[in-house]
Amino acid sequence: MRVFTSLPSSSLNFSHAIAFGMFDGVHLGHKIILEEVKKFPHHSVITYKKHPSHLFHPSNPTPLITPLETRLDLFDQLGIQSVYVLEFDRHFAEQSYETFLHRLKELFLLSHLIRGEGDAFGKDREGDAGAISQFANRQNIDVIYLTKMIQDGHPISSSRIRSLIKQGDLTTVAQLLGRPYSVTLSKKVSLEELILPPPGYYKVTLQTPFEKNSTEVLIKDNALIFDSPNFEEVEVIW
Repeated sequence: MRVFTSLPSSSLNFSHAIAFGMFDGVHLGHKIILEEVKKFPHHSVITYKKHPSHLFHPSNPTPLITPLETRLDLFDQLGIQSVYVLEFDRHFAEQSYETFLHRLKELFLLSHLIRGEGDAFGKDREGDAGAISQFANRQNIDVIYLTKMIQDGHPISSSRIRSLIKQGDLTTVAQLLGRPYSVTLSKKVSLEELILPPPGYYKVTLQTPFEKNSTEVLIKDNALIFDSPNFEEVEVIW
């Protein structure tokens, strides 16, 4: 998988299908979108380095389920070809949806746009399904809106998963993620940017590049405390 930190500087040679968004958690609802975009021979995913709340609520940004490094690993596991990691800054937020889509059309020869039902984007979130459909018709772009996945009568969403993690309901979290809940610790990840389960002791599995061990971890004062080998990266799996 190729990872870029900015959009292409010139037009690519092939028309692309694109999905874009934060994709925090890369949960089952996200996977439907990612599997759809993968159907096209040339496809890319656009995501953001930091959650948009860092711009709108800098003193209280939304805590993440998965930091950027984990998101990229999950994209790679799903077989995504290319990922563009962008800064969600003031300039980006002030773009109209038309401006952003014109750029994608110019740079990626955008042929298909994959979106989740109810998603809106652009300045003041004016890029809703109706507006996007009209724009796409004029620009010869196919827009595919995928129905949100429902579990226990509620849509699967990152905000719902964050709430469940905060409650300590990690069994349901695993069901919505489609994999066990985990936290990867490395020099690139700060626990301050992540949402963690409530304080207490938990039975977990520690996985390093070389071994996997069952142990107990203590969550206290927004920290994970456990005995661990001295590896640069450790995944804590519930």
